[in-house]
Amino acid sequence: FVISSAPKDDEANASVGIILSRIQASLLEAVPVGLLVLADLAEEARQEVIDSISSSHSLLALLSGDTLNCDSQLQLICAAMNEEVPCIPISLPAFRFPSKRFFSKLPERFGPQAEDMEARLSLFFKVISVPFTTFASQQVLNVQADSILNRLHKRHTSFMGKKTTEFTATSSTETRSTKKPRFGELQ
Repeated sequence: FVISSAPKDDEANASVGIILSRIQASLLEAVPVGLLVLADLAEEARQEVIDSISSSHSLLALLSGDTLNCDSQLQLICAAMNEEVPCIPISLPAFRFPSKRFFSKLPERFGPQAEDMEARLSLFFKVISVPFTTFASQQVLNVQADSILNRLHKRHTSFMGKKTTEFTATSSTETRSTKKPRFGELQ
């Protein structure tokens, strides 16, 4: 299981921590082999992950303000799409979807790989992303984390054609208080 974010983007890296704090227990139950956070690795090790993404269970791609400038994250997304690894795009507040100008500049950045990357990135960005609003309340963060878990289960099932792993949306329900809310409090 791989979590991808732009390594030099503070919002993205903080979001990885927020998301993991809410879903890690459920993830590790479903995927006991563990998880890898791309931003935690040195540049050389990132390339190894890109080259071996086919053995990953899923890819969570945190889309931040720096995503479209981060070659390693774009290459990982393309490699995952090529290997049909289930990908879950998670859009953070600063992310802006790519324009035609972004795609027109790919040949300058990636040379002969650009045409293939454009096709794979175009497919990836057509997948509706899970919004993750980092400045939201705890309750909203828990609901968003549950959405990520549910999407992981659905994407993995749709890619593999059958149910292989049960994800339970327990990230927020396990941490919530069981007492009834008082008048005026959100449930």
